[in-house]
Amino acid sequence: MATAGSRFGRSPMNRGARSGISWSAFRLAGSLPTGGRCRAVGLGVNEIRVREDRGAFRVIYVVKFAEAVYVLHAFQKTTPKTSKQDVDLARRRFRELIQERKQR
Repeated sequence: MATAGSRFGRSPMNRGARSGISWSAFRLAGSLPTGGRCRAVGLGVNEIRVREDRGAFRVIYVVKFAEAVYVLHAFQKTTPKTSKQDVDLARRRFRELIQERKQR
């Protein structure tokens, strides 16, 4: 059975890319992005919101664990409201991360 970490590794963004996503978001925006809590996904989950010429982007992440910042999902928005599919994916990855941490 694959762990949540290995499933994240198979996601379109590999671990190396995820670690630098917030800095990439700053560079894309040309200014500081906005952000806040992402309660729809879970407690302790935040998001970075970036709007620039190419569109709107979101990075959903967790910083409540001492060892790392975990990016659960990063995507370009195509509609004004974040899709249920994007929220569900981030929520599922957050649950998998919690389960993986419990097994350590």
